[in-house]
Amino acid sequence: MTTRSPYAEKLVVVVDDNYRVVELTRDLLRSLGVGQTLGYTDPEQAFNAFTSRHVDAAIIDLVMPGLDGLALARRIRGSDRVVNAVMPIVLATAHAEQDIVEKAIRAGIDEVLVKPYSPRVLWQRMSAVFDWPRTYIRTPAGYFGPDRRRRRGAAATGPDPAAGLFADPEVVTLQHLLDRREKARLRYGRVPPSPLEPPPPVLTGPVTKIPVVGDPDGAGGATVRVPTPLRREIASMLAARESEEAAPAKPASRLARQEDPPADDVHIID
Repeated sequence: MTTRSPYAEKLVVVVDDNYRVVELTRDLLRSLGVGQTLGYTDPEQAFNAFTSRHVDAAIIDLVMPGLDGLALARRIRGSDRVVNAVMPIVLATAHAEQDIVEKAIRAGIDEVLVKPYSPRVLWQRMSAVFDWPRTYIRTPAGYFGPDRRRRRGAAATGPDPAAGLFADPEVVTLQHLLDRREKARLRYGRVPPSPLEPPPPVLTGPVTKIPVVGDPDGAGGATVRVPTPLRREIASMLAARESEEAAPAKPASRLARQEDPPADDVHIID
């Protein structure tokens, strides 16, 4: 029996100016069970993808012409157009010096992936962002991104979260994300839906049979689900109809009962 991958429904976007690296990483992701992947060599096109669909995670190269990985990450975190505001971002780089790691933390990066990476290391990063997601926070200083602590009360793994950019953190809740999407909708008009948003209400109700015109017995009525106010109106209409049919027939008026006179009583006047 084949076991379904826990990442079969995930969409991961790979951004690297080297096309071969993009395709190699996508192949590795597919071999690890990631169901959907997209690759971009142009950071601008990648950003458009983040604003047009829900992306579950992104692997972004550090060194790219025009818009490097840190700048792209800051743009993603700061934009209200991005569909998934809490999308995990993995920074891929061959330069994992301490200053690069600190800049990545300040840009809202979730994990750092050191090049060249093996399938095992890539699996570890995907497992970290999907199986052990971080809590996201926002601060008055403008930081929006993952909390650097895996558990509340644990020692910070990055810069002191109580100082500077990380001071006075507020946990990003589902309600905050919904408010953010609503503001984006008001600002930009129609925006792509996100799985984080509740689905639109579905019209449901008890089964009601609506009689078809020309079918006095209602045997061919259509069975549909209708909202409560309309059900009441239909019920009232059917009750009035049944009451009218059950009422005794009124005697015909005298004028209506008058018969034509016999033929012998007809007089023709010339």
